[in-house]
Amino acid sequence: QGLSVLDKSLISQQIQCMAWDRVHQNYSLDGCNVTAVTLFSVTCACNHLTTFAISHNTWARVCGNGRTDIGEQCDDLNFFSGDGCSSRCQTEGDYICYGSPSQCVST
Repeated sequence: QGLSVLDKSLISQQIQCMAWDRVHQNYSLDGCNVTAVTLFSVTCACNHLTTFAISHNTWARVCGNGRTDIGEQCDDLNFFSGDGCSSRCQTEGDYICYGSPSQCVST
């Protein structure tokens, strides 16, 4: 079963692909990215040969879920800028945003 664009975006914000850093003996986000997400799989791409792991943090802050989380000024349940709440969940220009999910009005 496929995921909606919104679901894929929310999940991909919670998932990280990490490479093993042999020098520091820990996992690092450097050089690895999530390239695809389905209900049952995650695809990672790294720009170097590595041993990698996938981390899924269900408590990670997610922009676009309709809930204004720490670090967000608004969250209007979408990923589009120009409507008062940016794609990074920050209030735009002369807008005031309120509620959950956020509704934004120009002042």
